[in-house]
Amino acid sequence: MDPELYRTCIVLLTGSLTAATTALVGSFLVLRRMALIGDAISHAILPGIVIGFLLSTQRHPLILLPAAAAAGLLTVWLIELIYRSRRLSEDASTAVVFPALFALGVLMIARIRYVDLDLDCVIFGRIEDVDRRPLVLFGTDLGPRAVWLLGIMLLLDLLLVVGLWKELKISTFDPAYAESLGFKPLRIHYLLMTAVSLTAIAAFEAVGAILVVAFLVVPAATAFLLTNRLWLMVALAVLFGLASVVLGYVLASEAVLNSQGAAAMAVAAGLLFLLVWLLAPHHGLLAAILRRRRLRLRFAEDLVLLHLEQAQTRQEICQTLQERLRWSDRETERILAALSRRGWLSCDDYSVRLTPEGVQAVAELRSRYPA
Repeated sequence: MDPELYRTCIVLLTGSLTAATTALVGSFLVLRRMALIGDAISHAILPGIVIGFLLSTQRHPLILLPAAAAAGLLTVWLIELIYRSRRLSEDASTAVVFPALFALGVLMIARIRYVDLDLDCVIFGRIEDVDRRPLVLFGTDLGPRAVWLLGIMLLLDLLLVVGLWKELKISTFDPAYAESLGFKPLRIHYLLMTAVSLTAIAAFEAVGAILVVAFLVVPAATAFLLTNRLWLMVALAVLFGLASVVLGYVLASEAVLNSQGAAAMAVAAGLLFLLVWLLAPHHGLLAAILRRRRLRLRFAEDLVLLHLEQAQTRQEICQTLQERLRWSDRETERILAALSRRGWLSCDDYSVRLTPEGVQAVAELRSRYPA
């Protein structure tokens, strides 16, 4: 295979595995309103990575994964400890803990010279270089280490989500009901946090500490705007993550931005979120604006109908609405035209009168809003 084509396939495969595995657990973080904790874990696992490296003197997954998971659980425990003291809110507790742990990890890397960890890699990731870091087992090169690590993590996250689907679903939406069914929501919570920690370290080498949160949260938040069904949200989160990888790789190419792939993929995820946030049929910004406009128009039409007890001249109805509602003549004429199109008013150049359909509409309004 052509080396450049092979490298492209490995980068896209690594990005796709990252997007899929982070979307599975990230969807539950978004639904539980714990997106900031996902950010905290993705940063606070850094001391665990450094300690794991010091214990093994190499970046071996069997050492780094447990150390990072322990650091992630420590982060969650410290956040909850501070929050339960009732001195700080949950977001403030999170903002206190994770910068301190992340800074501790950076300080450890900077001070311990023989640590084979690059700060640029820690922060931004090196997805373009994943093919240069093979997994060697018993002297055999098995291919890029990140692909194997993310593939195993994807399988584990998939087993967690599918195997505990009911428990995760009920404890996410109604922890008290889950407790009454004997599901132990606290255990499920820590199990999910463990999965988030392991997923973060699995994606750490490919996308870095800062950018991993984009894959944990943004595709899931994008999917959240499009559906109210959990399984569909998880599926859409995975699809948006995959689309972000492909679009980001194109943006990062030499022909476009000639930049880092992980950063471009995170930007692509943000662009997709912005597009959905604007255009989503039910929860999008434009849909909300149109709904508000329709409600204002309907309210204005109801007011005009209630003021039209008998046939009036255009001048009289405009004067009445201007005195009572402070409407301009232009605004009144616009509402009259809308009511005329609906067949509730009969208008000519001088007079305005209710049609039989309009009389029926007024009767319904008066029964709905009695004086």
